[in-house]
Amino acid sequence: MRSLRPDAKDLAIVDRYDIERRFPASRIAEEGLFEAELRGVTEAFDYLLEVTTWSGEICQISDPYSYGPVLGELDTYLYCMGNHYEIYEKLGAHLREINGHAGVSFAVWAPNAQRVSVVGDFNSWDGRTHPMRRRIEAGIWEPNLRMFYAWMYAHPGKKLLFMGCEIGQWKEWNYNQSLDWDLLQDPLHNGLRRLVQHLNFLYKRDPTFSESDDSFAGFEWIDFSDADKSIFTFLRKAQSGSTLLFAVNATPVPRNNYRVGAPGKGWYEEFLNTDAGIYGGGNIGNWGGRHAEPIPWQGRSHSLCLTLPPLSTIGFRRHDYN
Repeated sequence: MRSLRPDAKDLAIVDRYDIERRFPASRIAEEGLFEAELRGVTEAFDYLLEVTTWSGEICQISDPYSYGPVLGELDTYLYCMGNHYEIYEKLGAHLREINGHAGVSFAVWAPNAQRVSVVGDFNSWDGRTHPMRRRIEAGIWEPNLRMFYAWMYAHPGKKLLFMGCEIGQWKEWNYNQSLDWDLLQDPLHNGLRRLVQHLNFLYKRDPTFSESDDSFAGFEWIDFSDADKSIFTFLRKAQSGSTLLFAVNATPVPRNNYRVGAPGKGWYEEFLNTDAGIYGGGNIGNWGGRHAEPIPWQGRSHSLCLTLPPLSTIGFRRHDYN
């Protein structure tokens, strides 16, 4: 786990509900970047940052990056379509309570900005301490285009990308000038381009992506009710009987040992992972696939125990044993 705290001399990760459970962090950059190895931790937990300042004061604060984005997937979609009529409830500063923690959330629209930070007395007016996430797809600083693009390709319906979207262009396409091809010098933008290339290849090669995309016969929910973790799982089915399983983790928190109902026994090959390193991700995944276990789950006879990378869409192709 990493945290940027330029104001800290020392830093530790502390369990909010068990202060004795703490993980010291080491400074890995002079600018105040700290890294801690959470040994023995197998799932996300509610934590605090214990900051020791240069003056010797010790305080425990919440990490703003431990909370999910201010804008959900529907908010971003409606905003980009120009149909979000209650965007005023999201942009700006709002008192908010998340998981029992009271605070203030911020979101601003600044499509041409290189960086946006929240500053004030609470961080000594240091813009390095609270940089805001950038929502590339909307120009809103606040998940991840890789997750959204793969989700769109996996979901039924025709696909739509405007020029420049495949490289994550910051600004709207302008017919008077060329695309910002220089962005491909950045590994993240080039990784996004490679993902779109692979998605197009999969869409053309595998009829499961396109067959029956206008019929209920080609789609089936596994679970859409896990609102607490913002995880969505579903099946795509081809007329030939081929079945693809998709899992979307729409939060920046990785989920380990997450169980998903499977349509039957077999080997489930992980053919798509938007967190793969070649796309600019962190290479969190399932080592190429998982065997279905005979554990009933979500109304199905078998299930998979998966690792879900943060802000990702992963896909599995079922293979029978015979």
